[in-house]
Amino acid sequence: MSQLVCTFLQSALHAGVRMCACHVSNQSYHPLVVRREGAGNLATALGIIILLLIPFRQGAQWVPWAIASIGVVEHLPTFLATLHMARTTPASPPWAVTGLLVASLLCGLILALLGLKETKVLCAKPGFGNVS
Repeated sequence: MSQLVCTFLQSALHAGVRMCACHVSNQSYHPLVVRREGAGNLATALGIIILLLIPFRQGAQWVPWAIASIGVVEHLPTFLATLHMARTTPASPPWAVTGLLVASLLCGLILALLGLKETKVLCAKPGFGNVS
């Protein structure tokens, strides 16, 4: 495996690709990055699930902001890193998927805020919620 990585880096450097300074012999770097990303995704998912199960069901107004903030804080750096890697190396990381995820979080925030405005208008109508 080490020989394969060295060969890839040498061919990339000969092709004029700028690479970050790292030790090729350090094979423990890749699993650390994968674990960090996995732990971040797990923490993000658990945080959003908890927000959806408790305060969102209770109608808290701040929940859409919290969900979007948690998701964007986790996935925007990943998007920027994969986009940079796609532009500066011959690798093909999934930058479009992470970009779509960030865009969907922001669209969800906008739709949730529009839904909250409509809910306020419906609740303000006379007779709303009255049992006759």
